[in-house]
Amino acid sequence: LWDGANALLVAKESFFAWSLYWREIKAVFFLWILARYLRPYHLHWLGLALAAAVILEAIAVLDQRTVQAIFTEKLLKTEFALKSAAGSGYLLRFGGTFGHPNTLANFLAVALLYLWFFVPTLKGRPWQRAFVVFALIVGFATFTLTGSRAGWLGFGFALALGMLLWMKKNGKNVIIGALVMIFS
Repeated sequence: LWDGANALLVAKESFFAWSLYWREIKAVFFLWILARYLRPYHLHWLGLALAAAVILEAIAVLDQRTVQAIFTEKLLKTEFALKSAAGSGYLLRFGGTFGHPNTLANFLAVALLYLWFFVPTLKGRPWQRAFVVFALIVGFATFTLTGSRAGWLGFGFALALGMLLWMKKNGKNVIIGALVMIFS
């Protein structure tokens, strides 16, 4: 509805208005497909795939930060690092295979949030739990190398709110959840 109102009232060119409408139609159709056909085992495989993608991005950023042998500008056909002013010096921010550090941070924020709440569902699968926890650890390290303050802030708010809602849903003390939220 928000995008529809923007397209109707704000977009000066009809092309942009129609592309906004088309995007919303695709999103609603995709959500309808998910609601109709998504099963719990799909979410399980999604979690493992996100963990593998996070590990791949960590490898890419580690390569870009050190030897620059595999994930180079030439092979990726885009720049992978951004030099930003930080205080009196400069900070080199890395974008992995996404090209821009903020884009990588957006992906990692969503993936790490999913993986964070995915770990408790892996009962009786120690190797999968170890794999996902490893992905979380390297993902958080990679997340810091993006230097994306907005990504960090968004992830912090989403994780804090998610912890509060998760604790409430599972019958835990909401005050403890609020403290975790404040700490986060």
